[in-house]
Formats: sequence, structure tokens, C-alpha cells
Amino acid sequence: MALLPEVKEDYKGLLFDSQTEGRTIEQTFTRRFEVLYLDDTISMMNRVYLAKNDPHIPAEWDSHPSDEWLYVDHKTCRAVGPLLYEVLVYYVSDPDPLNQPAKVSWSHAESDEPIDRDINGLPIVNSVGESPDPPITKEVNDILLRIERNEQYFDSQLAEEYKGAINSDEFYGYSAGKVKCITLAGTPARAAWLEYYQVTYEFQIRVRDNWKRRVLDEGFRTKTGVGSDGKPIYAVCADSEGIPLSQPVLLDGLGDKKVDDADAVFLEFDLLDSKPFSVLGL
Repeated sequence: MALLPEVKEDYKGLLFDSQTEGRTIEQTFTRRFEVLYLDDTISMMNRVYLAKNDPHIPAEWDSHPSDEWLYVDHKTCRAVGPLLYEVLVYYVSDPDPLNQPAKVSWSHAESDEPIDRDINGLPIVNSVGESPDPPITKEVNDILLRIERNEQYFDSQLAEEYKGAINSDEFYGYSAGKVKCITLAGTPARAAWLEYYQVTYEFQIRVRDNWKRRVLDEGFRTKTGVGSDGKPIYAVCADSEGIPLSQPVLLDGLGDKKVDDADAVFLEFDLLDSKPFSVLGL
């Protein structure tokens, strides 16, 4: 069996517009090939397959000779005679993905989180200084920043390092410690000969506060001095009769009881890695 592919018609024409991953792709070009079988020993089903995949006919992803970003999207094949088959090759136009601008969107992220103070900064405790157990929670509305862009490579190690990290430098106008990276993911994609990644970055921004863990300074012991070995000496908090307390007392941040008219003290702890977001090039 021999195949004689021949280009009978080559024409331009806008066929349709479609949306793919937020990008408009125009199918703008079609080429028509005729494949003639010189014998009838091959089954009709196999003729369709062999005609579509004949090496003289452009394959999927092949660029058009006149435009590297005009590439084969799909092909169809049908019989137009006893041994004659028509193959239509459909091209789509997709400009260089790596030159496309990043997509930036803003929204909000809601979560219920335990709180230790009210909107005026006062500690949430009862009249004798006891904090509620379990703690009170409040709906927190953070800003959610989503950035999508095409990149030639995806650095999985960088993604592992930055997911869950907070910014150590200014990022999108927000000072250090305000922005947390919650997503850094890449999806393989292709246009013509180019294989690349569609990379998604998501950041949660806590404007009114930061990402430090705040803990009300309270406990069942106080510091009373330093021993000869240099280690602190502690005393158990007790009532007037010397009975140990069943609820913690508020402390002053230095290990002693807070005086009655002083503000409650909150201790802050860094639980997240801090990294320069400028490395991301966003």
C-alpha cells in the first residue's frame, strides 16, 4: 500500500473564538489534504487512522510553516471516494505564552480563629482575670491575592520553601510579616513546540495584625529569684490560705504577677519561616 498525500487547498478563515484557561484562542487556519490508497487490501477502519497519521501530514502540536505560534490543534478524516480520504488539519493561534502578562486578582479569605483581646486591645478575661476555656473565636477576613502567570520551568524546591512562609520584605505595598504564601503550584501546559507551566501563587494578607502567635501571659507559677546555679526559682501561685490556685493568674511579662491596674501582657512567637518575596519576581 502506498499513500499519496497531496495538499489540494490551503486557506485562511476565522472559524471560532474560544476561552482556554482564561486566554482567548482563535482557530484561524485550516489545511486540507487528500490521501489516495493505491490498493484496497487495507480495511476501511485502518484507512482513517493511517490517513490521519500519515508522516506527510502535520502532527498534533506541529507549527505552521509560516508562523511558529500557529499550531495543529486537531485533525479530522472522512472518506470522499472508494479509496480517497480527506484529512482536515485545524490550527489554533496562541501567542508566545511566556510573553503573556500575569493575571492578578483580589478577594477575601474567611476563617474562625481564637482571639485573646477585643477590638480595643483589652484582654478577654473575666472579672478575676481568668481567660475563657475554650477561647472565644472570631471570624477573620483577610485579603487574598492570586497571581497566575506562565513560566518555562516550575521549581518544586522553591515551592516547598515558600509555601507557608511570610514576607521578610515589602510585598505589593504590604510591610514585612503581613503576607503569607498559601499556594505555589504549577500545571504543565503546551503551545506549539513550547512546553511550559501555568504557575499559581496565592497569598493571604493580614492587614490589621500579623502572623505571629499571640499568647496571654498567664500561669500557675511566678519567678521569685535566681539560684546559685543561675536557674530561675519559681513559686506556685496560691490563695491566702496557701492552697494552689486552679486557674492561672495574669503575669507581667517578666514572670511576676501583673499589678491590678496594669494592662495584660501578650507574648508573641514566630511560628512561620520568614523569606524575601522579591525572589519570586512578582
